[in-house]
Amino acid sequence: MSKYADFTYNFIGAAIFSGINFLLKLIFIRILSPQDYAVYGNIYNAFTTLSGFLITYPISIYILQNYQIKLKEKQINTFLLYAILFITLLLLITSITCYIYSNQICNWIFGNLNWNKNIQLGIPLLLSGLLEVIATCYIAAIQFKSYVFFRGTLILQLVVIVWVKNVNDVFNSFTVTYITILLIYFLKYKHYYKDLSFKRSEFWETCKSIIKTSFLFFRATGFDFTIWCIVPLLLTKYTSLELSGLIIALSIFQQLLTFFIGFSSNFFYSNIAKCVANKNIKKTYLYIKSSIFYTILVSSIIGFIFIINENKVISLFLGQQYNTPTVHYLFYLYTCCMVIDIILNAIIGI
Repeated sequence: MSKYADFTYNFIGAAIFSGINFLLKLIFIRILSPQDYAVYGNIYNAFTTLSGFLITYPISIYILQNYQIKLKEKQINTFLLYAILFITLLLLITSITCYIYSNQICNWIFGNLNWNKNIQLGIPLLLSGLLEVIATCYIAAIQFKSYVFFRGTLILQLVVIVWVKNVNDVFNSFTVTYITILLIYFLKYKHYYKDLSFKRSEFWETCKSIIKTSFLFFRATGFDFTIWCIVPLLLTKYTSLELSGLIIALSIFQQLLTFFIGFSSNFFYSNIAKCVANKNIKKTYLYIKSSIFYTILVSSIIGFIFIINENKVISLFLGQQYNTPTVHYLFYLYTCCMVIDIILNAIIGI
């Protein structure tokens, strides 16, 4: 498949993924009251950010760095099996811990014991980490056509949310969607792992490598983790639920910006990994420079457009109930931080 076809399929896959996430957030903002959206937003933010920074992103980086090397060594199926098994065990342990200690989590993190039921319903959100690792496998293999179909399965949630009436229904819609998608892909690809042998020593070596990558990644992205997860939680616990809900609602604009950046990032990163594996230094630097230049240019332009049209943008996406002076001030601050964060991620991530 040509580079142009790869780029086109990558664009379509990223558009489907970002578009569905954007529509879901937009619908939930409109369906739920600001208070209910704050409950949903805080729990969603906590689980997906935890899953992302400690599980999804590090393992995705590990796969992108090693996929082409393992492919040359003809160890690719074993490599992917160990990576997916590791994340599954990690998510299972995290889920059980969150369920057993849901009261303590509600009190310590959110400062609200009434959220116990919401916390338990939100635990399946951790499965987003496993979905993202599967998506990364397609990106690493430069199989963007399959990547499009995988992302397209998320459309299922747009069907499920027809029955959404309250915050608990929102969490249930994620559970039904994620489990259905994982079941479909397990049944579809089970023949890949039918004849594989499990070697405990190799599995533990893979686990240690992933943990090391996770530590290095988290050390480099502690600022991101603080902004997207810690700040809303502190606002919830020590100021007001509504204020933290506003911050999380504003993240819809991050999704818009991430879409324009993300669809190209997958293309650049997968080709950078391939060039590194083939020891093609010249092409590696070309892809790196192109990725950074594109990210700086597009994020700066879109951030500027957001700021000069803040009234129209806030009213269009959040509704009049969010069109207040406080939201406008937070919008300016959030947009500036968002642009800086995306540019730094592009530079540090590569």
